[in-house]
Amino acid sequence: MSALKKLPSALECKRRLIITYDEDATIEDNNGKIEVLPYWKWVIA
Repeated sequence: MSALKKLPSALECKRRLIITYDEDATIEDNNGKIEVLPYWKWVIA
């Protein structure tokens, strides 16, 4: 998680995403948001 939080300062990224088995959430930090998606939602998107 700490690496994803530091990512926007190292690279220009538009979307930070974590693929999980069944969790669905949004994590807010100083650099924006990190999306947490279950695998099945990511596959059909």
